[in-house]
Amino acid sequence: MGDETRDPIHVEKKLKPDRCPFMFYNPIVAWEGKTKNLLPYYYYANFMLRWTIDPKKGDSSALHVFAVNLLNRFAPGGKAFNIFYYIWNELRRVMDDSRKHLPYAPYIMYKIERVTKITFPKDAKLEVLHLRSRGEDAPTPPSHHG
Repeated sequence: MGDETRDPIHVEKKLKPDRCPFMFYNPIVAWEGKTKNLLPYYYYANFMLRWTIDPKKGDSSALHVFAVNLLNRFAPGGKAFNIFYYIWNELRRVMDDSRKHLPYAPYIMYKIERVTKITFPKDAKLEVLHLRSRGEDAPTPPSHHG
């Protein structure tokens, strides 16, 4: 399936955390939208997204604007989405909000090289993202559902 046939996330209604209770240790606290209540898979997916395609400054314990939509796409059986359409729309949003920053250069360069089949020399090597344990702040999973 080509990227152009995949769903754009920016035209979707922003999902509230309580619409995706399967992402949380305890579905009852899903409405809070706190990252500390996410199951490990979704916690680390959110962590990686915050440092790559969906950067967020400020409160790291709260889910970002489209974070729930993105995490929902990472769920088992989640629908594929057009990543470059997402990046393009984020660039458009950044032009209107100077508080956001632009981390997309490596992704745009990758896409340019892939489409043109021209490899440009790089003057620096990008650092690898190192995941760290979230420590003692995570609640223990419930012994039963709900």
